[in-house]
Amino acid sequence: MPGITDFTADPLFTDLKSKPLSGIPIHGYIPDGWKLSFKVDRQDPNIDNYFASLEATYFAGGNITGGTVYETITEADGSITQWRYTGVVLKFDKAGDFSGDKKVEQNFSGMASTKVKVS
Repeated sequence: MPGITDFTADPLFTDLKSKPLSGIPIHGYIPDGWKLSFKVDRQDPNIDNYFASLEATYFAGGNITGGTVYETITEADGSITQWRYTGVVLKFDKAGDFSGDKKVEQNFSGMASTKVKVS
């Protein structure tokens, strides 16, 4: 996807707390997916077309299934690290402000079920 200017991935957790009769609380958490966000400088209508297609599928009674997002990082030493986010559902947060003398910035976000190291 060309034009990505910002990507954020934040882990989500469900907090657990137990209060046994001993009186000393026990804490824990359960991994609960990932929150993803993207900022893009609009290059063409492809992002608009993608989200319009999802909307049309929904209103036609279809299911919107989860997808996959790959994240590739070039580390400081030149090595490559790659991650795969699975079960990703995306939503269009901002289609953009159109003006004669500015670029059009678009935002979309999503939720992922898991983050898996690829390499």
